[in-house]
Amino acid sequence: MTLRRFFAPFFFRFALPSLFAFTAGCSAEEENPWNGTTYLLDIESQDWSEPRGIGSEIDSFVPSFLLHVQGDQPDAFDVTLGTADAAGEQDTCNPTSVFGATASPPAMKLGPTQYSLFIQHTDEPVAVQGTIYDLTIKNVLPDGDTPSSTGEFSATMDFRELYPLFTLIVDPTADKVCTLLEDSYSSACSPCPNDGEPYCLTVKAIGLGATPWNGALEPVDAVDPSCIPTTPAP
Repeated sequence: MTLRRFFAPFFFRFALPSLFAFTAGCSAEEENPWNGTTYLLDIESQDWSEPRGIGSEIDSFVPSFLLHVQGDQPDAFDVTLGTADAAGEQDTCNPTSVFGATASPPAMKLGPTQYSLFIQHTDEPVAVQGTIYDLTIKNVLPDGDTPSSTGEFSATMDFRELYPLFTLIVDPTADKVCTLLEDSYSSACSPCPNDGEPYCLTVKAIGLGATPWNGALEPVDAVDPSCIPTTPAP
């Protein structure tokens, strides 16, 4: 009897089950732990770190974000991004967009990318449509059942689009908003990515964690005209 024939029964009896178990373990580790789940990312006033204190100026109109993860692979998947209102329900006035994300769970990153955003002031009948540049969302998804506390959100805002939201300024303009930011937070407006005009500011929030959201994120292609507040004629 050859050695190959002698050891063959032992191989099939002991080695193959172990090999199959190892392969199955690898497959489980390669699954995307967030696939098919929608998460709510809420940013509080105190979470904004750059420029320090900016949360008091923008908290009344920065929305919460909804992130729906879709894709089997853990290192690259799609995220459908939408927004939520103050009650935690999807804001169907805001268009949804699909972005690619990369990850090594629990770490993940979306962006930098450009995002069209409809923003409604929570206290005043003011709404604008704008473009957020260099939107980046990092490490906000949970590690199993443990919410993240190290997530980051950053974006560049163009105050030529957003200035009406600064309702505490009398007759607000983009120039007045930039003057306020420089005087109050020592943060001068910088050139915008799209045209180089000095009306943009990059903001950052830290210590974030998204939580599972019970609902179906509906696709929204464009802002419905009924969403835009109308100002009564004088």
